[in-house]
Amino acid sequence: MINFKLLNIKYVAVVSSIIILCCVYDFNGRIFHQISLDERGQEHEIALMPQLDLHRITPALNQQVIDAYALFNPEYLRQQQIEIDAQKLNQTTTEKLDEKTQEGELEHLLALGNKLTLKAVIQSQEKFVVIEVLLADEKQTALRKLTLGETIYGYTLTVINQHSITLVQQGQRVELLMYKRPVNAK
Repeated sequence: MINFKLLNIKYVAVVSSIIILCCVYDFNGRIFHQISLDERGQEHEIALMPQLDLHRITPALNQQVIDAYALFNPEYLRQQQIEIDAQKLNQTTTEKLDEKTQEGELEHLLALGNKLTLKAVIQSQEKFVVIEVLLADEKQTALRKLTLGETIYGYTLTVINQHSITLVQQGQRVELLMYKRPVNAK
């Protein structure tokens, strides 16, 4: 007597395998190759995914790839931000902003062509401040630590408050703010 149950399972497995092979063959033909007809009716096979020939990569192409991915480098982004800040600084200096007329509350102070910004006021054993200096000529930033009575670009630090400092130079008094105060707070 023939076992029909076992025969049915083998039959289903063989038919399924043949169908899967046909689908894979069709998929390969559609994705990786395309057949086109020329004007004489002859078939030509065109590869849609050409093989990458590494020997053809020129130094110029290599540099283009490096430049494209440089946009995601944090150091590159930092350097771009420094250049943008330097351009903004140059724009304000080209507007003939006289450094001697700067007075009152400022978020940025121009001193000898450099832009000073208050970054932190720190109270530990001694009270000191951290000032970011954007060097106009070098297009780089530097952090400077100052204590009461020290001088930076001709300005002497005379008062340290929680969110601001006072700098004095030959009768010119500037309060450098860490951030702009609200209109109703003084």
